[in-house]
Amino acid sequence: MIEFASTSYTKHPNPFWRQERRILPAGFKPVQDFPVGTKIYKGAWIAVLAGLTCAVVKVAKVLAGGTTTKPRVAKDGYFQVGDTVMDLSNDAKTTTIKSIDTSNPDYDVLTLNAAISTLAEGHFIQEAIDYGYIDAESTDEGALQIVASEPSEGQIALASVTPYLGEKELAANDYVKLQKAAPKYVPNSTLAEDEEFVKERYPALSPAYDAVLLKDILPAFPAEWLIENGYALKSNPNIKVIEQ
Repeated sequence: MIEFASTSYTKHPNPFWRQERRILPAGFKPVQDFPVGTKIYKGAWIAVLAGLTCAVVKVAKVLAGGTTTKPRVAKDGYFQVGDTVMDLSNDAKTTTIKSIDTSNPDYDVLTLNAAISTLAEGHFIQEAIDYGYIDAESTDEGALQIVASEPSEGQIALASVTPYLGEKELAANDYVKLQKAAPKYVPNSTLAEDEEFVKERYPALSPAYDAVLLKDILPAFPAEWLIENGYALKSNPNIKVIEQ
């Protein structure tokens, strides 16, 4: 008796309509670190930066079934342990990722170091700059003078400067200003080819600056990235996203 065994292989779908895209004529070094073996798939959102560098825009939709400390998110968000993240609907809170469980084929679970109370199904988590107070000069817009207590307009009590993101020992008459949570990177291109981070080399990514992407194949992304009532990326209208 002959027994036949089968093995299935999952192929990542191609998000490019008719595979058309125009690629920037150089390799771009990613500014983020990824573990060896990490795969970044074509169609991933990329922020092209100065000096032939780029960043993978880490973002994922929150799915049902998680919590505000352990949200379930869609696959291919490219998050790593230690990333600072925010709920895009809340600019007054950031936290960091403590661990990531990728064992479920349908979603990942991010364990956060602190709960984000606003997280809910349908929201988006994105890599972010920290929320908190940063050092400032007295002439800076939004600068607040530190006082020991009983602050007036344009001042802040020393005990209220929290979280403080600077490194010096604060004292009365120093100045700080509030930095709200915001996305760390804004997409202005898309990855043209799959890339894998391997031990022997750190890949130079190939961003496409002109492409037509299929929305149904892409991981979900915030509607605010697109021109209002349109299908072009706000930061680069040459990137189109269509439904088919």
